[in-house]
Amino acid sequence: MKAQCRRFHRNHDITEIVVVVPCQASEAVENFLEDLGAMGASIERFDMEGPTETVRGYFPHDKETDQLKRSVEAYLKEIEDFFPPTTRWRSAIRVLSPSDWQEKWKTFFRPIGVTRRLVIKPTWESYEARDNGIIIEIDPGLAFGTGLHPTTRLCLTFLENEIDRRIKESKGRSLLDVGTGSGILAIAAARLGARPVVGIEIDDTAREVARQNVKHNHVEGVVSVDSKKLEAIGGSFDLVLANIDAKTLAELRDPLIRLVSVGGRLALSGILKEQKQRFKGMFRGDQFHCVGEKSREGWSFLVFERS
Repeated sequence: MKAQCRRFHRNHDITEIVVVVPCQASEAVENFLEDLGAMGASIERFDMEGPTETVRGYFPHDKETDQLKRSVEAYLKEIEDFFPPTTRWRSAIRVLSPSDWQEKWKTFFRPIGVTRRLVIKPTWESYEARDNGIIIEIDPGLAFGTGLHPTTRLCLTFLENEIDRRIKESKGRSLLDVGTGSGILAIAAARLGARPVVGIEIDDTAREVARQNVKHNHVEGVVSVDSKKLEAIGGSFDLVLANIDAKTLAELRDPLIRLVSVGGRLALSGILKEQKQRFKGMFRGDQFHCVGEKSREGWSFLVFERS
């Protein structure tokens, strides 16, 4: 899931908290770190077959590190009984210099095929596309999405299939990406054939990262990145995509539904499997029906269509 990242100073030391937890607990820990005051938080999964995910939180170095560590350890102890005992929970804390934290995480981000055709590649790596492959080049910056998280991969698979279908059936392909983060979904949609594509992102740092990635992928004529809140967006879209946390999805229900055109689809990601039925009921309406659902590694993905 795309992490929210507040404005930070790139020339200052920061405190990094690293927590390794079962996959099902990662979103809860990410949200906790943000509530503690993290400038940024991210969820990473380096072993796609493994049972754990790594959650990183970045704090100003003037924060009391001992208190941070105690708070994290107390929270982990509080919630660990609610999740499968698949592994030992681990946490660590350290101070990073600007050069440390800007470069160290890059060693974990390598080109990876996320669908039949889409390959996500960091800007600093070389990779040649095969056959009809589409390469998306991303520099996610601190705590932004790389496409590795299951919720993002579910979105990318949906985009590939849905946009291909709409091209074949000569249907509209306008798209709104809610909470665009690094811009990865908006860029992928444009490369697959969506037109036009609007990404909205209220975080200043995230928005600048997304705009730079849009330029780097040469889709600035198709993709625009806006600072507006969802409620201020006018018109309607053939596809509305929201890969954000479940709490925010629930809060944004009405404007999300409003922005879907007749015959258009709304895709929701960031929902835990146990929350799926609640969201199906929440978004279902007289002219709004659930037409698809998928699950991956404890996460659910729902698609609704306006008739």
